Amino acid sequence: MTAQWVTVAQAAKMANVTPSIVHRWVKAGKVTKVATGRAARVRLDQVLNAERSGRQNHGRGRVKAQASGG
Repeated sequence: MTAQWVTVAQAAKMANVTPSIVHRWVKAGKVTKVATGRAARVRLDQVLNAERSGRQNHGRGRVKAQASGG
């Protein structure tokens, strides 16, 4: 299957995240980016996978403090 390359803005909209999140994933090495003239392109499948893994790991290891009923 051929990878689908889309702009950062398009990928962000499809993954329901902000473009800055997509750029963060690129910087972290989770998403491949190529420069194509004016707009950079990213692999849509990698963006969607990063979004899914972020959603699954969200909040893991964090414990919400509960107020004591004192």
